[in-house]
Amino acid sequence: MLVVTPKASSNDKKNVPTVSPANDAGYVVVYPNGTAPGLFRPHTVPESFDSEKTRKWLQNCRDSHGSGCRGSSETVAAMKLIDCETLKIILATDSMTWVTLSYVWETQEEVVSNNHLSLPPLQLPSPIPQLISDSIAVVKSLGYRYLWVDKYCIDQQNELEKVDHINKMDLIYGGAEFTIVAASGTSEDQCLPGIGPTKRSKQQVVELPGFKILSTGPDPTASIAKSKWWTRGWAFQEAFLSPRKLVFAEHQTYFECREVSWNESIDGLEFIESPEQVNFSGFWKASSFLMNLYMGRTISRKYWDGGYLKQCGTLHAGSRKTDKMVQHRHHELLKLVENYCSRELTFDFDSLNAFSGVLRFLERNSVPPTLNLCGLPYVALSSTDDQAVGMYLTGSLCWYHLASSSIRRRSEFPSWTWAGWAGPIRSIRLYRAQRWVSKTRDILLEDEGGHKHPAAEYLQPGRHSHAPNSASGVNFTARDVPATLFSTVGDTDIADSHAQFFSSMPRNKCVELFVAWGLLVS
Repeated sequence: MLVVTPKASSNDKKNVPTVSPANDAGYVVVYPNGTAPGLFRPHTVPESFDSEKTRKWLQNCRDSHGSGCRGSSETVAAMKLIDCETLKIILATDSMTWVTLSYVWETQEEVVSNNHLSLPPLQLPSPIPQLISDSIAVVKSLGYRYLWVDKYCIDQQNELEKVDHINKMDLIYGGAEFTIVAASGTSEDQCLPGIGPTKRSKQQVVELPGFKILSTGPDPTASIAKSKWWTRGWAFQEAFLSPRKLVFAEHQTYFECREVSWNESIDGLEFIESPEQVNFSGFWKASSFLMNLYMGRTISRKYWDGGYLKQCGTLHAGSRKTDKMVQHRHHELLKLVENYCSRELTFDFDSLNAFSGVLRFLERNSVPPTLNLCGLPYVALSSTDDQAVGMYLTGSLCWYHLASSSIRRRSEFPSWTWAGWAGPIRSIRLYRAQRWVSKTRDILLEDEGGHKHPAAEYLQPGRHSHAPNSASGVNFTARDVPATLFSTVGDTDIADSHAQFFSSMPRNKCVELFVAWGLLVS
């Protein structure tokens, strides 16, 4: 095999998978004529979508991966689906299985210009947009019948229905058989490469006497990470919630579930005689697992599903074992927030909507549940533990903007939550401390009438008529921190002149100051 790669270069983009130059450009492979296909051998990618190979990927996942790739089995009330046979939008029943679509929505200007709200509710337009038509063809070619597309399966003129379905995105995408990801397009008017007459980007193949030279093309994860789809906030949530993704990139189709990944340019599953005897987990993945930055593998089940709780028994606020669990949850969830905040939204008012499915998924799948206040996570260990809510909510307030980034206020949300701003953020890594240290003495949350309530009381479900994850204001008391310890010009990192001061302090004292600093900055 001959491999030609470009000169190594660094990747300074945030939240983009780190890939080698070989993955970015692909490989050049030389084969003697007559070489038989085989496991992990590069080969010529067909110009059209290979539905039979994709069926094998899906079937192997269903047969071999257990509950981890099955997603939600909960019924979604009043859900509607596109019937790919009749092209009608119908009310879903419990027996129906469906496929979801993740794609790039129009810009705000295009939405207004096209006036899509004037379309008859729950009816496909005529003619059907190319992307929707191609997705219907994919669904049928893989033996399914029903497709869910947000724009057409939610009545865009019914605000109550929109809110209800936004709150069920974890069930809609999590319960789908798989999600079609249109990673190569920028609107619903563009095609899925390899479907119908639309061909993929041409693969470079040279025939020589006795040899064939071909280019594998870029690693799909590298090309997807450069796509418009990758930059979108709603797409982030849809990818996170989907146990299985079938990604249509410019050069080939890429499949990923929570255990393995496959692509068309490398022979794989079809050359394994007994797939059930292969241990895929942690081994059979593409070199750059696309969703590994923020998907299931970054979420440690140990600290979420109750297993840790069973080991430790009763958890108490401030105990070392409790702190460890909460710190890891905060760290992992805030990593998701950081990735999400680097992405774009068409409408500012969707800042929480486009992440609510992630928050609800983690709430449903954590013991005790991880809840949120305007997107800031906290853990309520019990209905009577007032100390825990205030202590752990304090840590979630410790986020800040990157000095080099462009930020913009989103007035629909409070300024103390990341949802109130457009632009990337970072959070302080409190999980590195042995113990959770917070010197906040009291936290009071304001309702819409201006009345103040202790945080734990205010956030208990059913105690007040307010929305359970909102507050008009946050009031807290804590020790003062001398302003001379901090730099207010340039980056929000701690001033270099004080680095020695912090490095000489015990770790728990550093964390104490970090908490206060995070509150000050937020």
